[in-house]
Amino acid sequence: MRNFLLGLFIFVTIIVLTGVYIKSRFPATIDSSDLCPSRETERSVPVNTYGFGPFTLRTGEVFTVYKSGSPDRPLLKFEPEEFIAGARASRSVDSNAGSFSLSQDVREKYTIEAWQLTPKETGLEISGNLRHRGNSIGFTFEMKAISGNQLEFGIETNGNGAEITNLAFRFKSPPEERIFGFGEQYNHLNLQGKAVPIWVQEQGIARGKTPDSILVNLVSRYSSGAWHTTYAPVPYFITDRPRALVLENTEFSLFDFQDGEEAEIQVWAAEMSGRIFTGETPRDVLEGYSSFAGRMDPLPDWVNEGAIVHIQGGSDRVRGVAKGLIEAGVPLSALWIEDWAGTREEPGPRLNWNWEVDRELYPDWEQLISDLQEKGIRVLIYFNPCLIENGDKSKGGKNLYETAAEKGYFVQNSSGEVYPLNIEGPASAGMLDLTNGQAREWFKEIMKEQLGLGVAGWMADYGEYLPSDAVLDSGIDPTSYHNRYPVEWARLNGEAMQEAGKEEEALYFSRSGFTGSPATTRLFWTGDQNIGWDRYDGLKTVVPALLSSGLSGFSLNHPDIGGYRSFSIPLFTYHRSEELVKRWIELATFTAAFRWHSGSEPEKNIQVYNDKNISKFFARFARIYKALAPYRSKLMEEASEKGTPLIRHLMLHYPDDPEVYGLKQEFMLGPDFLIRPIVSQGKEKVLVYFPGGEWIHLWSGDKYGKRRQGVWREVKAPIGEPAVFYRVNSEAGRRLAKKLERLDI
Repeated sequence: MRNFLLGLFIFVTIIVLTGVYIKSRFPATIDSSDLCPSRETERSVPVNTYGFGPFTLRTGEVFTVYKSGSPDRPLLKFEPEEFIAGARASRSVDSNAGSFSLSQDVREKYTIEAWQLTPKETGLEISGNLRHRGNSIGFTFEMKAISGNQLEFGIETNGNGAEITNLAFRFKSPPEERIFGFGEQYNHLNLQGKAVPIWVQEQGIARGKTPDSILVNLVSRYSSGAWHTTYAPVPYFITDRPRALVLENTEFSLFDFQDGEEAEIQVWAAEMSGRIFTGETPRDVLEGYSSFAGRMDPLPDWVNEGAIVHIQGGSDRVRGVAKGLIEAGVPLSALWIEDWAGTREEPGPRLNWNWEVDRELYPDWEQLISDLQEKGIRVLIYFNPCLIENGDKSKGGKNLYETAAEKGYFVQNSSGEVYPLNIEGPASAGMLDLTNGQAREWFKEIMKEQLGLGVAGWMADYGEYLPSDAVLDSGIDPTSYHNRYPVEWARLNGEAMQEAGKEEEALYFSRSGFTGSPATTRLFWTGDQNIGWDRYDGLKTVVPALLSSGLSGFSLNHPDIGGYRSFSIPLFTYHRSEELVKRWIELATFTAAFRWHSGSEPEKNIQVYNDKNISKFFARFARIYKALAPYRSKLMEEASEKGTPLIRHLMLHYPDDPEVYGLKQEFMLGPDFLIRPIVSQGKEKVLVYFPGGEWIHLWSGDKYGKRRQGVWREVKAPIGEPAVFYRVNSEAGRRLAKKLERLDI
């Protein structure tokens, strides 16, 4: 009887928790079907062709835009009777610690009542009316050629007394078209059949894994996230057609490919603008898109020369860790001292966001920087755009929160007070108002002070938290500025380094981003993965994040080695195993930067500086990373010139091979190396797809693949020998193999 009652109690508890989870989980609850009306009017449209620049429009029941001379490769197809729709809707945006819940209630739906086409020399115009019952709204759709491979489009509305809040644009996308991009996506690469919301936010903890996500949301609403939640979404996609489309809007948008034949882009605005790109290959298309969105500059040379290792705990500990890593043979390019401004207890240790040196932990801060520099080791620190209200001024001498609050440098609420953000623990923080020019200059001076002391850069954290009901100094709508905030936050970091004369040698790395971020960000990292193997939020999400972000123009990216977030709660424990750490090290070796993170619970997890076995393994792969420096440098130059990422989806080199579009855990480093990391526990063999050509196994020298066709092969990949291959005729591959042989690796 006792066991029965216990089982009944557990069953009821699970049911209750599941109900709470369903109500509190994070999705952007936007249903694009709200704006999908039935066609009310139809008319016969004659078939004609109109040329504008290098493009052609063919009319009929379906309008088709294509590059002149290539009618079999349509760039855009849409039905003129229903390609635009509008709506009036009430919205709800709730947030908690950087996670958001968005919903709307559509009150009025506006559909096309009448339209007319006006061809122009360099484009076309379709104007007409959208109607809902007695209300009529004028619209104008314009498209014009920007170059031989780029079109610009825009939709404007004129309310004439009636206003809309939402605008939708519909076009054809057959189910066989493969859809990639949308910034950094962790769980899916081909997003055909999905609806993708574009809103900057925390990536989430557990991200749909049950029952973990249920428990997370019970503790902190919305914080578990979902498959689509990401720090760096971009309203952009690229396909295997090949074509790409990007919105220039910064408001919330939704890209819906669930219909199977037709896609819809919805934006929370009465206007919409964007660009469409085409080319012979996806690589051509990406080059065109990156010329618009911006490209990333090469990293400082020192980043290429070894590992960046995270450490906390004060001057003596930092010196001890540096000594131990050097003795272990680690080529050490930098130590990342995250707690330079101190820590606070609430209830566990948290960083003290009062951006002054903690003179108790680091009484000899300037000397520490100098001593490490003499050993060829640079010092990195930590910044984010927030200040803690109860920052401990006794350790640094100032309370910067008070200064910023007095001068009006923070984002405010509707009462004209500092908008309180509960970001970490119970402490309240203020968020820097980046629309305030004086606030920007003030914060840059804080950063430049550390650069003047010899600091070589920092993690530029956060950027996702701007509330939708905040009041900004410029008066701009916060729902429009929210997605733009991380772009401006990165820009501020770059400006500080440029004004200090350090733009060539200093580094900052960011997790948040949006359209335009490649032009303002020095280096990306893939965010705060859980310390685990799972496909929701663990190691399995790293390669999809690298590939999707690379296809979105984020050409330089890398993960936290070892993962970040660990847990010690009843029934669930996420701590690092030796196997997990080693597999993470193997993967990170072939990315843009080789950076160790101690994680959210450093004392409860394996660390490179306190485990001799891991130190030895880490040192070996850090030397491999360093051996690739000349090759990576060339790839970075190519990224700055053409926007081609270092970590490449195979479609960029094998666009005619249909097999490569389904690969999710396999990637290329530039054109020469093929990598298939093991991301599953207990595995020492992996199935690798070899595209047409012959490939040399880096460790054995064995040859794989066939010259004229792609093949699948099972490959041994014991720990320490990940599945890495180079082209049979690759000079870079031969040089690396010889160098590793000389280094006895």
